Order: sequence, then C-alpha cells, then structure tokens
Amino acid sequence: MDAQTLRSVLLVALLAASCGNGGPPPEDGDAGEDVEEAADAADAEETAEPDDGGPEPEVDDGDGEATPETRYCRPCRWDDECNPGDRCLTLQGIEMACAPPCASAEDCTLGAECVARGTGTFCIPPERGDRVRTCIVTALGSRCPREGCGGRYDICSDPAGSTSGFCTRRCASDIDCDPGYNRCGDRGDGVHVCLPPLPPPPERCGTNPPATGVGSSCAGGASCGGGADTCLSSVDPRLPYLCGVACDGAAECPAGSACVPLAGPPLRRYCVPDDCTCLARVPGSMLDDALDAAALDRCDLSFTAASLAIFPSELTWDRFRLPWFDDVHREWLRGEAFVRRTAPRLDAGASPRLLLVRAAELQGNPIEDRPFSPSLDPSDPLTEAIAALVERHGGTANRAAIRSALAGVPADLRRALATVVAALDAAAVARNDAIARIAGVPTLPRAYFRDISGLVLPDVTRLSVTSRRVQDFLIGDLGYARLFQGAADLLAAVEAADLVRFRGATGFTANVDTPIGRVVLRDAADTTHGTDEHPGAVLLLVDTGGNDTYRVPAGATASENNPVSLSIDLGGRDLYAYDEAPTPHDVPPRLPSDADGRYPGDGTYGPFSQSTRGRQGSGTLGIGVALDLGTEGDEYRSLRKSQGWAALGVGILHDAGGDDVYLCEAGCQAAAMFGVAIAHDAGRGNDRYEGYHAVQGFAYVKGIGLLYDDGGNDTYLAQPDDVLYYNPQDPGRSNSSMAQGMGFGRRADGSDGVFMSGGLGILRDLAGDDDYECAVFCQGSGYWFGMGLLADGDGADEYDARWYVQGGSAHYAVAALWDAAGDDRYNQAARRLNVTLGGGHDFSTAFLLDDGGNDVYGAPNLSMGAGNENGFGMLVDLGGADSYECSSDFSLGNASVDPASGRRTGFLTVGLFLDAGGVDAYSRPTTSTVGDDRLWTQRMHPALTSERGAGVDRAAGVTGLR
Repeated sequence: MDAQTLRSVLLVALLAASCGNGGPPPEDGDAGEDVEEAADAADAEETAEPDDGGPEPEVDDGDGEATPETRYCRPCRWDDECNPGDRCLTLQGIEMACAPPCASAEDCTLGAECVARGTGTFCIPPERGDRVRTCIVTALGSRCPREGCGGRYDICSDPAGSTSGFCTRRCASDIDCDPGYNRCGDRGDGVHVCLPPLPPPPERCGTNPPATGVGSSCAGGASCGGGADTCLSSVDPRLPYLCGVACDGAAECPAGSACVPLAGPPLRRYCVPDDCTCLARVPGSMLDDALDAAALDRCDLSFTAASLAIFPSELTWDRFRLPWFDDVHREWLRGEAFVRRTAPRLDAGASPRLLLVRAAELQGNPIEDRPFSPSLDPSDPLTEAIAALVERHGGTANRAAIRSALAGVPADLRRALATVVAALDAAAVARNDAIARIAGVPTLPRAYFRDISGLVLPDVTRLSVTSRRVQDFLIGDLGYARLFQGAADLLAAVEAADLVRFRGATGFTANVDTPIGRVVLRDAADTTHGTDEHPGAVLLLVDTGGNDTYRVPAGATASENNPVSLSIDLGGRDLYAYDEAPTPHDVPPRLPSDADGRYPGDGTYGPFSQSTRGRQGSGTLGIGVALDLGTEGDEYRSLRKSQGWAALGVGILHDAGGDDVYLCEAGCQAAAMFGVAIAHDAGRGNDRYEGYHAVQGFAYVKGIGLLYDDGGNDTYLAQPDDVLYYNPQDPGRSNSSMAQGMGFGRRADGSDGVFMSGGLGILRDLAGDDDYECAVFCQGSGYWFGMGLLADGDGADEYDARWYVQGGSAHYAVAALWDAAGDDRYNQAARRLNVTLGGGHDFSTAFLLDDGGNDVYGAPNLSMGAGNENGFGMLVDLGGADSYECSSDFSLGNASVDPASGRRTGFLTVGLFLDAGGVDAYSRPTTSTVGDDRLWTQRMHPALTSERGAGVDRAAGVTGLR
C-alpha cells in the first residue's frame, strides 16, 4: 500500500487525544476521524446476511400470525430476529428495523414505501422533510403521550402509561439499548425496558430505601428493624435519616452495604448502603480537615448527573463502557479504593489462569475457576483425543496414521498431552460458539480477523463502527464469557498435565495435521522452529527443552480458521523471534522489519511497522497462549500484536522465570481490545521490556490489558524519543506511548459521533528496584472513559515521563499510579511537560499514591494533586522525608477552570494533596501557601468558587481514606 493511502486512514483517535490546558488540538482534517469500512465490504455485510434458517421471532398479537404491524419497523440487529423472508435494514445512525420484501407499494402498509435496498426491494419508512427514513414515531426519552408511545420507542417507562414516564423500548440486555438510555432494567412490573444511567452513588444514597434493615428510612421517628439498630442522624445530625448497624469490619455487613467510620464523638463504624459510603468521616484526618478547609464534604466529590447532562448523551453515555466504570469514575474517592482493592486481588495466587479469571470479571464477563477433567480413551488417549478433534472440526481422522506419527513419544507424555488436546478441542468449540452470530457469513470472520486491530493501531481497516451490527458484535454478540471460559479451561488442563516433569525428554519428534492447525511435538534437543518446518497454522507446539529458536508465531492464532493456538516450552534459554526482512528504515533501536515492511513516514508519523503477524501469545478472534515453563533467561522479539495481545479474543504470554528480555514495537506486552491480554513474568528475574506504542499494560475499548511481573529489578521502556507514533501534545519530539498502565477510548466529536469508552490497562510489578520511562499517556494514565493503573510494590523505583503520566488523565477517564514502598524518584531525568503526579483534566479523576519512603518529586504544570476543567486530582504520600519541586503554582492541591468555560464554571473542580510523616521540602514559584506541617487552600482564579484546592502536610496522622 502506498504511503499516501495509508496516511489517509491512520487512526486519528491518537490525534484527537487533545484537551484545553492539556494540549493543542489535532491537525485540521484529522480530528476525530476514524478508519472506515470500504464500500464493498459494507455492502457485503448488509446483503450477505442469511435470509432464512433463524428462529421465527414472537409476534405481538398472540395468534401466531405475522401481521404487517409486527413485521414492519420491528427493532432488530440481524435478519433472524425478523420474520422469515424479512430483512433487518439500517435506517439512520445505528437504527435498524425489520423490513418485509415487496414488489410494489401496494405490498406495504402504514405508509411504507417499496424501496430497493441491496439485492432486493423492501417496505421501509418514507422520507421525512429532512430526507431521513426512520421508524421513530415518539422520540426516545420523550414524555409518554396519552395515546401511548409508538414506533421504535413504543412502550412507556411507567407501567401505568402515565405522562410521568418516558417513551422507550423493550430489551433483553443492555445491547438492545441506545446511548443515553443504555441500561436495560425492570420498569417496575417485570417488563424490561431501556432506562437512563443511574445517578452517581452519592445522589442514589437514601433513594428507594428498603422497608427494613440497613438503608431503610428512620425519618419522622420511624424505628429501625431487620438487623439495623441505629438511626444515623442520631450519630451525627448532618447524616440522613437512614438506618445502620455498628460494625468492626466489612464482613459483618449485609450484602449491599459497607462498614465505614462516621462522625462522633466517639468515632464508630457502621454498616451503611454501598451508595452511601461517602458519608464516611474520620474526625481529625487529613482528608476531612482538607475538605473542611475547602468547604466540602466527601459526598461533594463526584461528577453529578447535572454536570454530565451538559454534554450529548452519545458522548457521556456510550454503549461500550466497562460495567464498574461509572461508579468508580463518578464518585471520585472510589478510584482510590478500587486501586487498593484490585492489586491485591491480582496478587492472590497469581498464575495465567487466575489472572484470566480476575481479568474476565473486570471485563464484565465473569467465568468459573474450575478444573478441566475430560473423559479419555484409556488405551490410546492422545490418538483418540486428536481423532475426536479432527472429526469435530470437519476432518476425517486416520487413526492409524495418527498413532504412527506419535509412536516415538513417551507413553506418559502422550497420556499427559491427551488432556491438553481435549482442552484445545473444547476451546476451539468455545471460540466457534462465541462467534456464532457472524459465522454464517464466511466473509465476516475473515474481515474481523483481518481488520479489527486497525481500530487502534495505525493500519488500514474496512470495519465501520457506525454499523449497528459491528457495534453490537463488539459489545456483546461476541460471546466473551464463552471465549474466556474456554481459555481458562485450557490453562487448567495444562496445569493438571504437569508437563514440567517431562523437561529434558529426548528421542522423539511428531507432526499431526488437523483442520484447525498442526500438532507439533519436539524433544529437548536445541531446535529451530521455523516457518518452513511448521508451515501453516499451529494448534499445539510442545518442546521439552533445549536452547531453542522460534521463528514460527508461537501461541498465536494465524487466521479465522485457527481458533486456538498453544505453545509450550519446558526449558532452556530460548529465542522467540521471526523471519526478518530488513528495510533502510530499521535503524536502532527499531527492530528489523518482517515481510510486511514499514510505513515510509511523513510529516506526522515516522516509519512505523506495518506487520500483520501476531506472535508469542497473540489471540485475534480466538485464543493464543505461549507458555515458557523454563526458569532460564529468554528473549522475545516481535513487531506488533504479540507478547500478550488480544483482539476479539484472549492472548497470554507466560514466562516462568529468569532474566528475560521482551522487545516489540506496538500492540504487545499485554495489549488488549475487545478481550483480555496477559503478559506474566514469574520469578524474581531482572527483566527488560521495550516497546514504542500501546504496550506494557494497554487497553482499548472493552479490553483488559494486564502485565504482571513477580519481582526483580526490572526496566520498562516505552521509547520516548525515536518518534514513530504521533501525538498532538509534543508533536515530532515524543511518541504517543499509551503504555505502562493505560486505558484508551475512542473520541468522536467532530467526526461520526460513535464514542467508545476505553478499557482497563494494568501494569503490576510486585517488588524490586524498577525503572519506568515513557513519554505521553503512560505510567497509570487514562483517556476517554478508560482507566490506567500502574501498581508497584516494594523497591526504590525511578519514574520518568512527560505528559498525562503518573496518575495523570484526560477526558472522562480514571488514572492511578500506586507505589507501595521504597525511596522513589519521579521525573528527575524527564523533560517535564504537563499533567503528572495526580493531575486530572476534563471530568477525569487522577491519583498518585505513594505509601512510604523518602521520595523525590519533580513536576511541571497541572501536577501533584491538581484538578483542571472539572477534573479531580489527588496526591497522597504516606511517609518519609519527601521533596516536592514544581515549575508551576498549579500544583500541590490546586484547581483551575477557564473563566470563559461557560457552564463548566458552575461545577466543581478539585485538587487535593496529603502528605503524612517526615520533614518535607517544597519548591515552586510561590511557596508562601504550601509547606511542611501546614494546612492550606488555594485556587488559580480567586473569583471562581467552583475551584477548590486544598493540601495538608502533617508529621503524623491518618489520611482518612478507606
């Protein structure tokens, strides 16, 4: 593809990563554009859906006959949701409706016209004055008229049908609903309809109280019962008339409630509803003293329903959000609690399987943690397991040939591998079940496999996210839970097989072809696994040891017909690489190109890799797992979509130990979109991770990207200066890192209006003296309803980064860097630019949490617990003699809103700074306000009371955070 063509379709979500004080706007002509599906592929998707074969949907009149009213304009997403012969057609935006076929207008009713669409003619609504064809009669959210709602939104949210309700539609799940009314819930009579999002927890507190128990009302002197014995207003008159019960720990509280401290004296803890935890107060704590000084309380710290209502619903309430995100984002202090809860859950028995179970829960599709125990033929289990897999996936099994190919493999190893092959068979079935909605059209799985990565990596893509079918497949027509469960069961089978006992086994080799990939078994000799030796897709590759070289894509799905790929190496000092095809642009530190080459570069982008080959734990439209179970040091080299990559799938790379080196360019080292990607390095080796863009715990829409390192003195480098990936914050001088705990979403104001909330990117390092370096959007950062978390345990660590970093976020996101211990240094070598160390911009929340050590902080503008343009930023340091140096007064618990921001100035912007313990030093242009062992308030514009900044430094004390 020529440079100009590719330049015209580069992903401009990266260019749109701009914000008021946070950075300059993108270049004209690029803002908010996205890669679009080519017209021929769009036509194929529209016309290639099967017309028959699906179940006949229910009709509304109860007589089993399809009347014109029940056929025409029925909301749908797929043809089989309509009556046989009808088509599900796109009308406007993401509106889709059933359309009966017709020969002329006489075949249509209710004023429909007979119009050619695709390969036929169908009854569809007539054009309105604005030339729009739509089935919308009463608008979504409009007050229910006395004559009743009609058209697409044909049911009232009020069971009585009164005008106090609004017009909406029936739903089976959230996927049926539209932006702004994207929650499927019971309207009060068992009928599920699309409802608006819930308000933030503080606004929910005390609404719809239960009849008895915790959270019930004690207003007007009503007594508390059902296990609750205290009216909270009697504890503190400022508290609402709700019932609670005294407690010492969360385990004592009933479901739906939490144990929190409430104001005294004396201070006691009470079970209160989960929505009411903002009532917590620890008198004398730094947090409450800071809030008191700023004339706030904890329940003020939220993005209110009114504040977000100033924006279009498709922006603030898109359909792609992770299920927990709104509560964590909208009640600000829940972000800090989420961080401190999530990291220990990941630490509990960390293994690829358990990390996947935790990640699936975070992605919103929880799965079971269970053993995998198949029924196997006792006489020749591996032969029969392979034969069963071949037959299940469309082949003819030649048992004699399979048995002969496996003859040299030790009997015990054959028995162990039989369970693994059975799990691969089950995982392939799970993948096929997960994509069943698109499997009936052969071109669709191929298109998704080929094009999905282009939504986030600079690439050509023909997938159009303006299509409702595409959106709904990405949201939930893809069976995420089924896919995740298949991968977890596969990992359970590998654990049960205990393959490390065969480390060093020699004297055999085996190859068996199956319809979904080749089975390859090699002994412990030093082996080169090349693409010539293993042509085509690989289903299972097992090597029992030796110092091996892998040029085959180890544990990577190779096509839509290779639903699962598993690579297992049992020992040795191994090199995982690829067939190189160097170009003149491959100058160090860049890796040599593969056959796909490099983009030549232009005035914006540098010569980035165009590789399309996933490797080393890469799951695109399937499950890709690479397990190196040896404890020697290994090296992993790839270009893109590798080393733990997931796109509509699961991608896992696990290394059991040693001093390892991970080198890549983009979309690797735990990078996920529409799935779960895990890179897990076990042991306490001193590891090195290098990449450029979307690496080291990165997550795009509906993705969980988790890099987990058990310890050692590790280096994490997202190349800052060899600029290949454009960013508008520091064009030409810094890469867009998107790394080291980064959640990223799709911003679409100024283009097609399809907003897509970001995912959760996590980098978790348990211990060691670690070195982190990157440029822009990294080290615990978030963008566009995404969340990034960098959680580092013990050790003296170095953090260097430039803009939107270290708990710095932009545009409706959540960001956090948590360092649990050690003498740490922040930005002592970095070129400091903007928004670091707990800086929250534009309806974002941001946290820098350092739990101890003598730390040294360096920062630019909008840093160290600063909120900007309705953002919230917080820095908390819990001990040590610390040094704070900042080039701007917009720091250390400060807040700013542009006085010309209009309605924004009517809503809070908050920055908080808390330092407990030690004799601390402060340096910035104005130091008269801040200082050691002091309490202060400040704002950037004295006349704007919506700006609230506060800081507390104490030699001893408690923060008051949960």
